[in-house]
Amino acid sequence: MGAASGERCTVRFATVDDLPALSALVHEMEVHYERSAAPSEVAVRAALERHVFAAGSAIDVLVAEDDGQLLGFASVSMLFPADLLAPALFMKDIFVRAAVRSRGVGTALMRAVARLAVARGCSRINWNTGRTNSAALAFYARVGARPWEDVVTLRLDGEAMMRRANEAGDG
Repeated sequence: MGAASGERCTVRFATVDDLPALSALVHEMEVHYERSAAPSEVAVRAALERHVFAAGSAIDVLVAEDDGQLLGFASVSMLFPADLLAPALFMKDIFVRAAVRSRGVGTALMRAVARLAVARGCSRINWNTGRTNSAALAFYARVGARPWEDVVTLRLDGEAMMRRANEAGDG
């Protein structure tokens, strides 16, 4: 995928050379969302190396940059099947540094994600946001997204996930 230009930024796939700046940006996102125990940049870097930049990774990270500075990122993965047995793109995160919000960076990232979805033959892009995140909801409405009311997001994690994984039996 080539670079997509936005207002004062370029969007491209992240590379291993971006690890230091991307680690800082992901850490900033964790702090922004007031995670009770935001991981250190060192822990973020290790996770990016292990899950994003490892051989065979199914995760793509797009970064928006201007003048060599990372301004934001979006992380995506393919899902299958979606409508009419076409794949879908799932966007796990989109984040723009607070200092450059409302300057077209998020719009440029969304445009690049949409172009990636089209290039890969996807029927749609799915993602989640908090019901009370009014700024994100307003942004998503501006880029043409709509809530998908007929779906409930579910989660199996922590002890419940471990219990299920450790149950006896096949399948």
